[in-house]
Amino acid sequence: MKSRILRILPIIIILSLIVNVISGLSIESDNSLKNIIILHINDTHGHLTPYDDDDKSKDIGGMTRVATLIKEMKKENPDSTLILHAGDELSRGDAPTVCFGGEVNMQVIDSIGFDAFTPGNGDFYFSVSNLLKQITFMKVPVLLSNVVYKNNEERLFPSYIIKEVNGVKIAILGLGVIREDHPSGRILKLKDPIQSAKEILPEIMGKSDIIIALSHIGLGADILLAEKCPEFDIIVGGHSHNQLNEPMFVPRKDGKGNIIIVQAGEYTKYLGQLDIGLKKSDSGKYEIIKADGKLIPIDNKIKEDNIALEIISKYDDKLSQVLCELDNDIPYKRNGNNPIGIFTANAVRLNTGSDIALIDLGSVERGIRKGKVTLKEACMIHPWHNQILIYELTGKQIQEVLSEKDSYIAGCTYVKSDGIADNIKINGLALDKSKTYIVAFDEFLSTYMKSLQGLQFEETGKTINNIII
Repeated sequence: MKSRILRILPIIIILSLIVNVISGLSIESDNSLKNIIILHINDTHGHLTPYDDDDKSKDIGGMTRVATLIKEMKKENPDSTLILHAGDELSRGDAPTVCFGGEVNMQVIDSIGFDAFTPGNGDFYFSVSNLLKQITFMKVPVLLSNVVYKNNEERLFPSYIIKEVNGVKIAILGLGVIREDHPSGRILKLKDPIQSAKEILPEIMGKSDIIIALSHIGLGADILLAEKCPEFDIIVGGHSHNQLNEPMFVPRKDGKGNIIIVQAGEYTKYLGQLDIGLKKSDSGKYEIIKADGKLIPIDNKIKEDNIALEIISKYDDKLSQVLCELDNDIPYKRNGNNPIGIFTANAVRLNTGSDIALIDLGSVERGIRKGKVTLKEACMIHPWHNQILIYELTGKQIQEVLSEKDSYIAGCTYVKSDGIADNIKINGLALDKSKTYIVAFDEFLSTYMKSLQGLQFEETGKTINNIII
């Protein structure tokens, strides 16, 4: 009996050691370093395909290349990669962006697999209704906590999401900016991003390990956000187009680490990469113990993604549709009389049946050459989707408008002396200051004219792009 006990004892000891080792491994695993890769981009402004930059850089950028790079990096680390877009994908950009209002862009973003998108001010420029329409083309969460409707203070989009990445619960809170003086901001109200964050952060903190601000408020505002809201761990920024080649660290006032700020330039020139390492703290939450980041150039060494190219190519037939044939060029001139600007104003006047039409000087950006004119070329004349508004103005009010601001104009001639418009003629006839005229305005132009503030107008529902086409 004694010998049997002696034989069993070593086995019990060995089993006990195995259990202790396994338990030790379990504890070590629980406290082991968690690595997460955050890929980020901002202020892409409709650069779907590669382009030549104004600074002589050739064949750079393109969301088609960004797509390839992100997918390759995600494939290498499928469970520990977070992909974020900090806004301004729409507004201006290339022909597919302008012609289709972002429909193509949102499909490309969706195909890449972004985890969250915060719209920037530029994403509203084609109108609020357009943005709401275009995001239906993607499943990516759209986050924005500090922009609401004026009439009821309801948010357009959710404020935040919580996503688990490599076992770490990450809260992503969207913060942005709009131009309330822009036509697109007429029905919206911008709330202070810091105050909005302060209101929402207590709700988030108990649900997450770390908190990311996906921000389109600019670098200066991001730094202030970090100082005023130390609950954030990371701020992925946009709006100011800053090329931060390495992360910026803003120390917390209590000495407990830093808030990390990153931003990846503009126009798909770079993809940002932030690598963070996390361990569990005494509170049981993961906290960042190390961070390193860089910008990856998007150049011609990166192939374009086939799926993104396929999405874009579906619109090629529409873009190549011939609208008309011109006998002569209608050039764009930056200074003096701009033929394409006058052409645009005339098109608006004829389409609306107004006496005169006025178009903002900065809104017309490209001329067209003689020969066949395609949809692609016509769309790029005016890349803003500005709506046309109709005002009924007296001759006296027209003089005030013409004196206040220069514009491309059709149906009217005048001379200006010491800031006062004089010798005004409407369709060849002298201006009658007591008569009422029908005047078509570019919505953007009218928003900034003091002489029009408070006056009634009619929304035509027509954009300059629609009229040109």
